Amino acid sequence: SLIDAAPGALNTLNELAAAMGDDASFSTTVTNSIATKLPLAGGTMTGSLLIDSSSSASIGLDRGNDTSGSTIDFKTSGTLKWYMGLRGLSNDNFYVRNEAGSTDALTILTSGNLGIGTTAPLTNLDVVRGAATGLSSVNARTTLLLQNNNSAGTVLSINAPNTGYSGIFLGDPENEAQGQIKQVHTDNSMQFVTQGGSAEMTLNNGKLGIGETSPLASLHIKQGDSGLSSINAAAHHIFLEDTGSNGPGMTMASGTTSNCTL
Repeated sequence: SLIDAAPGALNTLNELAAAMGDDASFSTTVTNSIATKLPLAGGTMTGSLLIDSSSSASIGLDRGNDTSGSTIDFKTSGTLKWYMGLRGLSNDNFYVRNEAGSTDALTILTSGNLGIGTTAPLTNLDVVRGAATGLSSVNARTTLLLQNNNSAGTVLSINAPNTGYSGIFLGDPENEAQGQIKQVHTDNSMQFVTQGGSAEMTLNNGKLGIGETSPLASLHIKQGDSGLSSINAAAHHIFLEDTGSNGPGMTMASGTTSNCTL
């Protein structure tokens, strides 16, 4: 028996051998096993990493100072393609960078401003294609900024199926669509809506309708439905429509006392 206060389960040579798996090369086995572990100083893993927790799980990247990087790199065959995180640029901004193209695809400032195609977003969302225009500040009400230094200009493209419409809603706390601008694809007309209701002004095939979505003349002003479905548009460029017995009218005024009613 072994002595010197050895525990009962390990106080014989046979028990010690069993505890080491009866491995005559136990020291070599342990050394080789340790060699397969990732050192605290860092290294390269050859398999996937899964963090599985029944509660919160996290990965922490702690850089020494703001001139050092704290990033996650994405490589192909050892070549860096993309990375994201805190770059060593003496700030705490977050970047997603296309290293292959040497461009910053996305930047989030500490203020919360998000830039796509720019590292200096001027408002909540600043999208730049090509290059910034040189604008240095924006109105306090501006939440979305689109920039392109293309000499032909910048556009906002909204695309939808032919069965619907493309549009912009202009709203308030009571109704997000209080005002609307629509491109109706079924007849390619442009409609303007206020008060969250039906179209009040429509541009269709070179004709302007006020209160009418299918104008019959170059200018068609509709106060009420007369029942008329067609006119000689070549001879009548202005069409005033109403229902009452007095018919539609047009008033021309100069000052407060002189006017003419047709």
